[in-house]
Amino acid sequence: MNATVVGGFVLALAVIIGAFGAHALNDVLIGPRADWFQTASDYHFWHGLGLLILGVAKSQSNREAWHRWSARFMVIGLILFSGCLYGMALTGTRVLGAIVPLGGLCFILAWFSLAMAFCKPSPP
Repeated sequence: MNATVVGGFVLALAVIIGAFGAHALNDVLIGPRADWFQTASDYHFWHGLGLLILGVAKSQSNREAWHRWSARFMVIGLILFSGCLYGMALTGTRVLGAIVPLGGLCFILAWFSLAMAFCKPSPP
């Protein structure tokens, strides 16, 4: 997976979805649904930037496996966290809220993996 390419597409999608929510769904997203959508959009954007950072900094990484896991966890987190919050906001289906913490856990693991990717290996 080329994290720079994926990050670029994720960020473009974040802008499209954010604009759609702000303009076309203004009457639909009321109360907690607006909050859910905003949270999904914020995390969508920040983790798209995270993917972009991963892609740009790949050559500086000391541990390629950690680097790959970081990108995977960010993408999975985006789907589970932001995807479920978008779904909740658009449909009002609160049961999706049970999945959101798994996405948050993936985000935590992604950032931890990113840190590990740039740690220097222990000397033999």
